Amino acid sequence: MRWFGILALCWISACGFKPVYEVNEGRLDTADVIQQVQVVTADGWEGNRLKAAIEDELHILDNPNARYRLEAGLSVASEAFIIEPDGLASRYTLRMSSPWTLIRTTDDVVLKRGILRRDVSYNVSEDADYSTFVAQEDAMQRGIQAIAELYGVRIPAVLNAAIRRTQ
Repeated sequence: MRWFGILALCWISACGFKPVYEVNEGRLDTADVIQQVQVVTADGWEGNRLKAAIEDELHILDNPNARYRLEAGLSVASEAFIIEPDGLASRYTLRMSSPWTLIRTTDDVVLKRGILRRDVSYNVSEDADYSTFVAQEDAMQRGIQAIAELYGVRIPAVLNAAIRRTQ
């Protein structure tokens, strides 16, 4: 069993595996570069919530002099998910998508772009409009948080690849 562990470690080191947050002696590491990202979203309530969630997930502060700019959008479409025999919907799905572009601000080069998607759902109450409103807001917050978590994985990987290309 001990030999299997040693062989597994040798295989991992031979395949080029390197942790995203590894410490590089004398070189930039991803954690430092992430602090150089400015998050830009659309104005408004949902855009501000998305910006705050992404900054919390990446552990960055708003930096207007950043070397990278993350432009993130958010679109939400509501779709009836469960329809009762009387024709009323009792559950809705919020289909959320967030198109993004990561730009190096020194020369306005687009490093990467893509779309992150997440679906969340909530129940509709027949008798209580307020509880339906609260459920919908909770679903929206859960969806924004889930998208921010996807950014927390994607953006460090893109920056890490960009750092490796320049070193």
